[in-house]
Amino acid sequence: MNEIAKKLAGICVKNKLVAPEMFEWCVYSIEKKMVTFCTWVVLISIGAHLFGFPCTLCFTLGFLVLRRRTNGYHAKTYIRCLIGSILIECSSIFAVRNAPMEWLILIIVLSNLMVLKVAPVNNKQIHLTAGEMNAMKKEIRKILIGMDILCLLCVFCYPASDMGKGLVAALAADAITEVASVTTEAAPQHWKHPSPAS
Repeated sequence: MNEIAKKLAGICVKNKLVAPEMFEWCVYSIEKKMVTFCTWVVLISIGAHLFGFPCTLCFTLGFLVLRRRTNGYHAKTYIRCLIGSILIECSSIFAVRNAPMEWLILIIVLSNLMVLKVAPVNNKQIHLTAGEMNAMKKEIRKILIGMDILCLLCVFCYPASDMGKGLVAALAADAITEVASVTTEAAPQHWKHPSPAS
């Protein structure tokens, strides 16, 4: 994908759509969009096959809306990201689809509490200022209220219950990535092995 992104960025520079000094940024942006698109095609295809298209589409849209504001865990490689995304999607949708109503309410409440406690995730790659963090926290609260209303309306409305469960699964998946991000940031990143004596 990097080679395709470089060719497209070269075309952008050649046609003066991007300044030459912005070439690397353009490559990164194009590659990120391509990777995101391919990942979501894979996730929607797998999810639609296993859980149906309406549930998977609601999961995907709900997760994208939440994740865009809350950030969360980022894997170090694309393959880890893809595998982790598939596992989170499948496990959260499976758990929510098979949960009784009382458990759905509990999942919504616990997910909200986790997201409100942790989000937005700020790490060395993101660099949010205190002002940006406060603004994002306010936006996250509004989004959670809207998401909760949609979840409850859809879950209690039988024809749309699969869609509601997709939204509840998205809420749970986002909360899981928030907690995963905090726990991996807190864990030691590099273990140094003692070198053998010479």
